[in-house]
Amino acid sequence: APMTIYENVHALPPASRILWKSGHPPAVEAYWEPTYEPKRTLSLDDAIPLFEESFRESVRHHLISDVPVGAFLSGGLDSGYLVAEAASQMGARLSTYTVGFKEADYSELSLASEMAQSFGTNHHEIMLDPFTQGDLPSIVSAMNQPFGDSSAWPTWAISRAVGKNLKVVLAGDGGDELWGGYPYYAIHNMGRWLPRNDHASGMDHPYDTSFSSRGRRILGDLKRNPNDLYRRWRHLDPNGSFWEKILREDFKSPGVEFPRSKSSGSAHDALLERDVRFYLPSDLLEKVDTMSMAHSLEVRVPWLDPVLFEVVAHFPSTLKINGGITKWLLRKSAEKRAGWLPQSVLRAKKQGFAIPIHRWISNELAGLFHEGPLDRNSRVAPLMDLVSLRRYYEAHRAGHIRLGHALWAVLVLDIWLRQNGLEPS
Repeated sequence: APMTIYENVHALPPASRILWKSGHPPAVEAYWEPTYEPKRTLSLDDAIPLFEESFRESVRHHLISDVPVGAFLSGGLDSGYLVAEAASQMGARLSTYTVGFKEADYSELSLASEMAQSFGTNHHEIMLDPFTQGDLPSIVSAMNQPFGDSSAWPTWAISRAVGKNLKVVLAGDGGDELWGGYPYYAIHNMGRWLPRNDHASGMDHPYDTSFSSRGRRILGDLKRNPNDLYRRWRHLDPNGSFWEKILREDFKSPGVEFPRSKSSGSAHDALLERDVRFYLPSDLLEKVDTMSMAHSLEVRVPWLDPVLFEVVAHFPSTLKINGGITKWLLRKSAEKRAGWLPQSVLRAKKQGFAIPIHRWISNELAGLFHEGPLDRNSRVAPLMDLVSLRRYYEAHRAGHIRLGHALWAVLVLDIWLRQNGLEPS
C-alpha cells in the first residue's frame, strides 16, 4: 500500500483511515505508528516478568470467543510459545494444526508433533504436495490482486482443513517482527563492527549456490549497510537482473523503493520498524487474512496485541538479540519456565513457513508453467519477453540459478490475469 495493480486505484496504508469533509478532498490519516523510543532501562530479570504478564493478557483476550478456538502450530519458537500459553489457559483441550511436506528439509512436522505431545493438544497434520496444484486456480481467485508469496499455498491448505471444524484460530504471525527473528537481524548485529559497504561482496550473484559464493554472500551481508541488507533479503530479485531482462520497456519502472524507517533509534530498531510497516501488513497479514477468510476462518494474532507490542518495542535491543542469537528474552523466558518448550525447539534453526518452491516450479509445476506463462498466448506476453523468460526458466531448472520465488510470482500473475479476463496495458 498504497500502490495496487490497478491504474488509479490505491490501497489504504496500514493503521490509517480516510477522512471526508464537505468541500475538501479525502485525506488519509494514520491513527497509529510503531515507536521504539524512549527505551526502558531494564535488566533481563526485570523484563521477563513484564513481558510474560503482557503476553498472558494478550492470549487471554484473544481466546475470548463464542465458538471453540484452535491454533496453527509450526515448529517455530513464536508459534510454540503461543500454543504453550493458550493450552495452559484453556479449560478444554486445544486443537492444533500443522502443514508439512514430504521434503524433510522444509517440513516442521516432527517439531510440531513433539510440541503438541508436550502441550497435550488434539493435533492434526495436513500434508501438502505439488500434485494438489489443481487448487491453484481457487487460491489465486481468492486474491484481490496478484500475490507473489508462495506460502499462500500452504496457508490456503491449512485454512481449508481447519475451516471444516473451527471458525477461530490463533497464529504466531508477528513474533519475528516484534523480536527481530529473521536472519538478517543477526547478520546486522554481528557485522556492526565491520566497515559498511553499499556495494558489498556477494551482491552480484545472489542466486549462485556454490559454497564459495555462499561464503562471499554472507561476508557481503555482514558488511552491508542496513538499507541495502534489507533490500537484499526482502526483494524477489535482489540485483534486478531477472525483471530487467524479461520486462518489456513500456512496463519497466525505476523500481519500488522500500519505505525508509521513521525510527530515530538504533539501526536494529529501524529494521524492526520497516518490517512492521512494510513486510508484516503487505505480505504476512494480507496472506493470512486472504487465504483464511476464503474458508470463513478468523485468524487472531496475539503477538500483535497493541499493549504487548508497546511493551516489547521499548525494551533495549540487547534484550532482543545477543550476538547472533535472536529473540534473546523470549528464549530465556522459555528456559526459566521448566518444560515450557522442548529443548529441540529452542535449539532449532529458523525455518520459516515456506514450500519447496525452487524444486516444485522446476518439476511438478513445469507443465503448468509451460501451458501458462510460456505459452505464446500467455496473458503475461504483453509485458514480458517470453524468450528471455524461457531462458531464465530453463536456467533455473538446470540448477544454474535459483529463481523459484520470482517464477512463482510470474505464474500467479498469469493465472490471475486469465481468471479476470485482463491484459496489461
